Amino acid sequence: MSFDCPTYEPVAGGRRCRAYLSNGGCARDDQLMCVEWLRANPRLSGRPAAPATPARLSYTRISRWETCPRSYRLRYMDGREAPGGEAAQLGKAVHRAIELLELQHVRAGRRATIGREAAVTAWREASSEHDLVGAAAFAEGLELVQRFVDAQGALDPASVLAVERRFEIEVGGRAVVGVIDRADRLDEETVEIIDFKTNRLLFTRDDLATNLQLSLYALAARRLWPWAKGVVLTFWMLRHDVKQRTTRSAEDLEAAAACVQTVAERLAAETEYAPRPNPLCACCDYRRGCPAYAEMLQGKHEHAAEDLEDLEQVAREREEVAALAKALYRRKDELDKALRARLEREGPLVLAGARYSTFRVTSRDYPLERTVEALARATGRPAPELREELATVSNGALKALLRRLGKAGWSRARVKLLEAELDAHATLTHTDRLWSKAVA
Repeated sequence: MSFDCPTYEPVAGGRRCRAYLSNGGCARDDQLMCVEWLRANPRLSGRPAAPATPARLSYTRISRWETCPRSYRLRYMDGREAPGGEAAQLGKAVHRAIELLELQHVRAGRRATIGREAAVTAWREASSEHDLVGAAAFAEGLELVQRFVDAQGALDPASVLAVERRFEIEVGGRAVVGVIDRADRLDEETVEIIDFKTNRLLFTRDDLATNLQLSLYALAARRLWPWAKGVVLTFWMLRHDVKQRTTRSAEDLEAAAACVQTVAERLAAETEYAPRPNPLCACCDYRRGCPAYAEMLQGKHEHAAEDLEDLEQVAREREEVAALAKALYRRKDELDKALRARLEREGPLVLAGARYSTFRVTSRDYPLERTVEALARATGRPAPELREELATVSNGALKALLRRLGKAGWSRARVKLLEAELDAHATLTHTDRLWSKAVA
């Protein structure tokens, strides 16, 4: 029997798809019903209108609806596929490469380190699966996969409970589905749920404490591994070589269940699905054709603080302007790329009353020892004194060097010990920045 579904992936040793749920359901966020099940039940293959409240919720669906109801409707009710941005595709490909490496070791059944050659092979396969293009994207993704390999060290299959484990649980009276990247047994009473992240920014402590995705993972872990008395929740931040860990109390899980139930009720009552302008509009898959995004590009905003002493007005306009600025800068980057591509082929252009051309910006870096020697001869000052005054080490360059030491065979503990010693000599510079986050 052949299968037509492009995302069909059988479980090990069987034919049933890993995403198949009972009664013909599909655990994938982008698919409500199993394609093969509908094919086997042709009388049910007509596509009914999707209900306002889906039969199953997921963190991805909840997050999309809270971010923008219009985007939610287009994706999950109207079924409009979107290719996703470069960052999303890169993240999916990195996840797939790590999955391939983990499964290879788990199936081998022996404790061992993951070879860097295996990482390259897995990344080539994953990047091809997700149609990743461009040398820069390939190199960036490979670096993230190799960082995982270096940080993972020896992987013990006996401690791995699951890789890419799909689940369906009842939360707040609603069916919730999801996928756990990896689950490890820390000891006889504790499970660690690991979610790999390619985010450029770390989560704050408050983010970790209230993150709904982690709460749903904790609920799923308690159902999947009921013997576990404790569940550790980990965001493995691949760009930063950091594991951000947290836990959930019984009260936290009750609050998460109440949140899911509230969202389900609001979805059931939703009728307008109006766009919700926000800073993420600049990278939304559905921004083209969105009236709210079009108004943002025109610089229109609704709120204007007439009294700067009224901080409620100030904050309301500030958040609206911040969303506008991000959308406009993203659009400017798109327009600049189009102009640069033409300039590279044709040279200077005169368009819409403006002249466009490119120019080269030059920066200088001075070799340390030669510079110190020249200054010492000219000024008579001691070379060590000049070196102390002029020389600094780039944080990025230092981190890169430490990573190369790890690749060269240094143990993770040895690298961390050296990093701690160097950090003790570092000079910290603090800058105050304004930060904001939406609250319920």
